Amino acid sequence: MPKDQGARIVICSKHGLPYDASKRGGCARCIREWERQKAPGPGERKGGFPTSITLLGLLLLAAGVYVLLTRPEDAGSGTTAPGTATPGPSAPGVAAPPPVTTAADETARQALDEILGEIPDLIQDGRNDAEVLLADAADADRLKDDWDFWSADWNGRVRQLTEKLPGRRPDSEDQLALALVYQDVAKALEELRAIPATTVDGLPDAVAVRERFQAADKALQQARLHRSQVNP
Repeated sequence: MPKDQGARIVICSKHGLPYDASKRGGCARCIREWERQKAPGPGERKGGFPTSITLLGLLLLAAGVYVLLTRPEDAGSGTTAPGTATPGPSAPGVAAPPPVTTAADETARQALDEILGEIPDLIQDGRNDAEVLLADAADADRLKDDWDFWSADWNGRVRQLTEKLPGRRPDSEDQLALALVYQDVAKALEELRAIPATTVDGLPDAVAVRERFQAADKALQQARLHRSQVNP
């Protein structure tokens, strides 16, 4: 079978399968694993709020209607039953209780914190390496060989961080900010994973490579912002 002149066959360091590094950043099994990680888990709706939040809203609405329909006639008179204390406003300076988190949320938070601590160095190292390689663009053959070698190592480093992602996005209604952290971190890793395949005729596209790093850095900053809104 004729071999595609633009193809750059690389052996996956994880699964030992060959793949065209000019078109993708991993073998078929790597891509399937990555797609399964991105697939929404039970209780989630793509592009919307988790099902648990929708159900909670409907229950609260139904409870409000029930209270209005069953309220005694003198409910609006301002009187209270004997022995019943009227709740007063919160004392000034008293903070509201923190939202309750589930064990799954806590596990996800710890995993995301670990990735947030490592991904800045990964981005900086990758950007520095890429700039050194791109500076040798005058020798196309050597650049292609060096880029292929670097790509294999880069794919391994990104995969190690990706494997630390929680199996599914946090879905606690009290920790929506944590779900946004997950989304931003996954976006940053996706941009970094795509860098080796950012090529033209087998050679790295300098402009596109730099744009990928910038997009990953932007997603990282968003992740840090959303993380600051999650209770420690």
